[in-house]
Amino acid sequence: MFELLKKYVFEDPEGEEVWENKHAFFKIDDGEIEETEKILGRKLPLELRAFYEDIGYGFLCVGVGSNVNRVISAIEIADFVEGINDYEDDPRREYYKDPSKIVFFEVSADSFIVLDLKQENVLGQCPLYYFDKRIANTIEEFIIKMDQEPNYYTRL
Repeated sequence: MFELLKKYVFEDPEGEEVWENKHAFFKIDDGEIEETEKILGRKLPLELRAFYEDIGYGFLCVGVGSNVNRVISAIEIADFVEGINDYEDDPRREYYKDPSKIVFFEVSADSFIVLDLKQENVLGQCPLYYFDKRIANTIEEFIIKMDQEPNYYTRL
């Protein structure tokens, strides 16, 4: 799963060569998924868990357009929900407070893409939404579409 991104997983985010690639991802710390699930009081969807285990967190389409295009780390999901650390005074939290949806991807300083937990299928996959617009059925589909056409969802 997520074979497309495996060659873009790096050890050191400070390395110059990292940012010359199409995508840039970094492994998460051991135990981060479990800590996140404990804070959230629920298991992460299986596809999201697999993404964090195999790829980590990081950036799609580095340097393309003005969007951030960042898959946030597992612990940042918990930070966002709890309103702590970087998200303590984040005004975006007001729009993304539905507990059946979790932020997954930071589009810009104004918005996120979310996973709809209510629609999780038997394979542990959730559809992705940009505001109220369904933009992909799975994380893998979203990654493939972004690789082919960066920020495709803004034109739907």
